[in-house]
Amino acid sequence: MFKLEFGIIHHHCPSNQLSRQFPELRIINPGGFVLGPNLVEEIAVIDQATDESVADVLQYISETPKYVECELLERTAHRAFIRWRADCIPEEFCSQVVERNRGFKIGMEEQRGGLEHWMVGCYDRQQAEQLVEDLKAIGDVEYSRIHEESWQSALLGVK
Repeated sequence: MFKLEFGIIHHHCPSNQLSRQFPELRIINPGGFVLGPNLVEEIAVIDQATDESVADVLQYISETPKYVECELLERTAHRAFIRWRADCIPEEFCSQVVERNRGFKIGMEEQRGGLEHWMVGCYDRQQAEQLVEDLKAIGDVEYSRIHEESWQSALLGVK
């Protein structure tokens, strides 16, 4: 299989907008949902969260136009789990580009320093290369690395 790692500054994406606002935070996104023509929902996991950073993120979401709802789902010693909804939809989600190119997400998307980091599995190199080209239509691809890897290693972390 071919493993594609890429980093993108995703235009018009609420998750990426949040990451650009708080570049010092590592935000893990298990995925989002398109709930309607103009409504999206996601979970954001704030890693190494402090009480101050959680309060800042919740305040930002509640005061920023287009975000319509947010809720602190759980707070642990090191993480905060936040659900939010926004009444805007980017031109296209990265996950939709991955799906259209018959790729599949490996692990979770991370947002750090205003940049989305993804790992994606592809059946062949051409598929991975096309995926990178399609991503350029929705954001600034800062890096992309394609390398061949065993299915066992890529999906299960077993060498």
